[in-house]
Amino acid sequence: MCVLGITLLNETIVHENILRPDKILESLRTKIIHALGQRAADGHLRDGIEGIVISFDIHSQRLLYSGAFNPLLLIHNDELLCIKGDSFPIGLL
Repeated sequence: MCVLGITLLNETIVHENILRPDKILESLRTKIIHALGQRAADGHLRDGIEGIVISFDIHSQRLLYSGAFNPLLLIHNDELLCIKGDSFPIGLL
């Protein structure tokens, strides 16, 4: 799954120029479901991965985050902030 995820991540970002974290994870989910031939009705092959994608624009100082089952832990002004990710897998679980 790791090799498949990295390959599809590279395809999504480099070849398709998808740069928004939420769109990257949506694209990965679609591609993994297709690559594994997954269907919602199938009970036997339900693989997926968890992950986060973060982009940071140094000019605007803007951070974009999207997470599949993983939170973003951020320390700001000596305070720990936890921003929950979606409970939506990359693939079918």
